[in-house]
Amino acid sequence: MGDIPLPNAELLGFWFQILATGVYYVYFPQCMSILWNKRRRDSLSLWFPGVCLIMFIVVTVELVNGMVRAYQAFGVSGANGEIAPDPNLYYANSSTPLSLLKNSMIVALAIISDFIIVYRTFIVWNFSFLVIAIPAGLLCADIAFGIWATYTLAHTPFGDTPILEEVAVRVKYFFIFTFCINMLCAGLICFRIWRISKRSSPWTTSDRTTSRVFEVVTESAAFYCAHLFALIVSDALGSNVFFIFLDFLPPVTALVFSMLIVGTRTGTKIQTTATATSAHLTDSRFWPTTRSSMRGPTQGSGFGGAGGGVGAGGVEINLERVVRTDSGVFPTRTGAESSFVSEQSKVPDFTMEV
Repeated sequence: MGDIPLPNAELLGFWFQILATGVYYVYFPQCMSILWNKRRRDSLSLWFPGVCLIMFIVVTVELVNGMVRAYQAFGVSGANGEIAPDPNLYYANSSTPLSLLKNSMIVALAIISDFIIVYRTFIVWNFSFLVIAIPAGLLCADIAFGIWATYTLAHTPFGDTPILEEVAVRVKYFFIFTFCINMLCAGLICFRIWRISKRSSPWTTSDRTTSRVFEVVTESAAFYCAHLFALIVSDALGSNVFFIFLDFLPPVTALVFSMLIVGTRTGTKIQTTATATSAHLTDSRFWPTTRSSMRGPTQGSGFGGAGGGVGAGGVEINLERVVRTDSGVFPTRTGAESSFVSEQSKVPDFTMEV
């Protein structure tokens, strides 16, 4: 069975791009609403809303760019439509302005996504430079290969097959670095969540929130990495199927970013009442804040790490319990000090932040 023709691959990729962009447009308002509400209520940093808006602009511009390219490739031209289209020749020319715009936006959006997940990993692990040493090195290599491939492609004459083959190799390594970054960082984040959840299990009545966060991170990473893996394999095989997955990579990248925020926010606030508690509030946040968002009299610190006050920024899993019993106040920890009272109180008051 032969390879799919390049125009057919580009057309299929454009169809999938429309579908993926439509799904992303469903998540985008929810994502912006969450971030904007956090901005007003908890003085959320403008960093994440700004990134969300940039992704929306890039995805929209790339969708319009794909429409224009499809029209130019398959539309007839001439005064009376006497010039038949040649989509194979059109898509084979990778040095046109629209093709360069497409490649530049794909590379830029992938780099932004990689930077975000490395940043989240850095915050999750309490600003540990040792933990992110390898992801940061991969990110630098990823940026270098992305810029190198885009620059070389922009200066490649039409029909220069040897140079195009070299660019294909650089693009393959670019996606390999992106794949490794996301796999490694997602693994580090999930391990951190699991470890803290395991350490706090004697004091918690339910692990539904951490399980939810764990599932969202795992599913988002698996979805994105599966797409990257398809790109790497198809590029290594020299198949035009590569262009199918390449065309709708921008909306998939933005969709994963939005799904992570919406998924960890929706369904993670749980309030229950029991004999020993009057309120039980659980919250998960995956963005930086400039000040703490505390409910009730409790103020927490990093659980299992130094310098992890609420609102430190980045990826944050914040479990807050406001508890009242007849025996008095439960143990609380704030910053560098800890106060422990009433040994009879078996359910501690804590904030777990990663």
